[in-house]
Amino acid sequence: MELDDLKQQLKQKLSQPATEYSETDIALLLKGQAQSVLDKLKRSLWLEIIFSIVFTIAFIAVALSKAGFVMRAYFGSFLIITVGFGLFQYYLVKYIDKTATAPLPVKENLSVINAILSRYVKRVYWLSMLLLPLCLFYSLWLHQIEYSRLHADVAERIFSPKTTTVWLKALAAVALLSIPQHFFTRWYLHKLYGVYLQKLRGYIQELQQPEEKVAGL
Repeated sequence: MELDDLKQQLKQKLSQPATEYSETDIALLLKGQAQSVLDKLKRSLWLEIIFSIVFTIAFIAVALSKAGFVMRAYFGSFLIITVGFGLFQYYLVKYIDKTATAPLPVKENLSVINAILSRYVKRVYWLSMLLLPLCLFYSLWLHQIEYSRLHADVAERIFSPKTTTVWLKALAAVALLSIPQHFFTRWYLHKLYGVYLQKLRGYIQELQQPEEKVAGL
C-alpha cells in the first residue's frame, strides 16, 4: 500500500462522525507501513553486521598469521573498530525492535528511531572520511617503526627532507582519494538508510496534527 492509499483512508476516517475518530486509529493506519520501513532499516543494519563479522574474521586471521609486523599490527589494531561497529549495529537492531513495539503513541516511537538512526548515519559518514587519512598515516607510521628496528638512526630522519616528500605525497593522496570517498560514502549510506529514513519521516509527518494535514489533501 502506497502513501497515497493511506491518505485516502485517512480522508475516509475523518469523514466519519467525530465520535468515531481518534488519533490512535490514524496512528494504527500508518503503523503497518512504518513497520515495513523499520524492517528494511533493520535489514540494512544486519547487512552491515555481516560485513563487520567477515572483516573481523579476516583481520584476526591476518593478525595471528606469520605476516610481517606492519600487517599484523595494522589489521590487529583495526579489530577494535570492526568489533565496535558490529556491537553497536546489533544494539541498534535491538533498540528498533524495543522501541517499535512499545505502547502508543506511535509518532513518538518513530521519531526516536528516526533521530538515532539519522545521527548514526552522520557519524558513520564522518568516521568513514576520517578513516582514509588515519589508515594511510597509521600505515606509514608502522612502516617507520619497522624500519627503526633495522636502522638505529631512523628517529633522526623521520621528518628529514627525504621523508618530507613521502608525507607530502601521502597528503596529496588523501586529498585526491577524499573526493571519490565522499561520493561513494554518501551513495552507500543513502542506499542502505537514506531512502528508508525519508519514508519514515513521511509517516511521522502524517501523524502530526492529522486533522489539519488530511483536510488540506
